[in-house]
Amino acid sequence: MLSKNKRVIVWGIGQLTMKLLVETSLAKAEIVAFVDSNPINKGKILNGVRVIAPEELNGIDEQILISSTLHQLSITLQIKKMGLKNDLIVLKH
Repeated sequence: MLSKNKRVIVWGIGQLTMKLLVETSLAKAEIVAFVDSNPINKGKILNGVRVIAPEELNGIDEQILISSTLHQLSITLQIKKMGLKNDLIVLKH
């Protein structure tokens, strides 16, 4: 899916994201933002891109890669509850 549109928002900055950044086409994608619900991560810089809180996503229209298999459902529900219309990319487990 990333090959169609290389601009993406990555939701989650855990170990899975680090692995995807090294081993997949995510390394070549233009990541416009990393999103993480943990307030301790807000404002950090990862691969030159700022980590933002979910509530800062309004107005950013790129597709969202949910980079968590453990919290995939709860993140998807949070995105829907926030009223975001972004296309979602979910990982199969």
